[in-house]
Amino acid sequence: MPRLYGMGGEMSRTGAGIGTRGPGEQKLEIDKRIILNKIADIRRELKEVSKNRETQRVQRMKSNIPIVALVGYTNAGKSTLLNELIKTHKDYEEEKEVFVKNMLFATLDVTLRKATLPNKRDFLAVDTVGFVSKLPHDLVNAFKATLEEVKYADLILHVIDATNSSYELQKQTTESVLKDLEVGEKKTIIVYNKVDKLELDIYPKNQKDKVYISAKKGINMDKLLKLIEEALMEDTHEVSLLLPYERGDIFSKIKDKYNVNDFNYEENGISVDVNLDEEDYNIYKDYIQ
Repeated sequence: MPRLYGMGGEMSRTGAGIGTRGPGEQKLEIDKRIILNKIADIRRELKEVSKNRETQRVQRMKSNIPIVALVGYTNAGKSTLLNELIKTHKDYEEEKEVFVKNMLFATLDVTLRKATLPNKRDFLAVDTVGFVSKLPHDLVNAFKATLEEVKYADLILHVIDATNSSYELQKQTTESVLKDLEVGEKKTIIVYNKVDKLELDIYPKNQKDKVYISAKKGINMDKLLKLIEEALMEDTHEVSLLLPYERGDIFSKIKDKYNVNDFNYEENGISVDVNLDEEDYNIYKDYIQ
């Protein structure tokens, strides 16, 4: 944002008599007007962004593709990680990569891209705006508004710059904000990034909710993808159904709601391999073959 000048010598310039405005006062008013206009622009952009997100969110929920949200401080390497994740998708093109720039609020919108798990199931990776330390009070609400997408994620990747001496404090701050957004209990994997710069002979042991990677060098990306797969599949049932031909309505419902792994037309019906949530598992379990 533009800086307010006039706190020093500019405010004490001569030329301001009784009932007149000196150049320092005029400059201050101009700067204040510029800032107020900028704030109004940001608010309009946030309103438009929020409306667009709601439309996109409805479409995504209909597709039933799992959503993985990347959160963390600016310069943690979220965009670099997102670019690595989308390389797993069959429709990957370099043009779909996101611009990597360590810049506060480079965009107020989130970035969504398709990626693929080792089991061939697709998921949506969401890159959110980067956290910053000592955020000005006037920007706190605008910042939190850009993170609303995290509420609808199935899994959070909390990306941390392992080379930053303050990473523990940044981790606590991020967790505090997520708690304020009422997503503190959401399934989360802690991703310690940039381990290639730590000059370690042996990397720390990866765990179920913690992994050490280098998105830039591709170190342990396979392990991260496996952890994502395990987390997303935790609450689903991988089944093979045999649906009678007269129940084509069920097949249509499943195709509309799920990313079907495989299906074949057999003699006695349609064979369908799919990952069902708990509710649908109980509805269709009689068709498991």
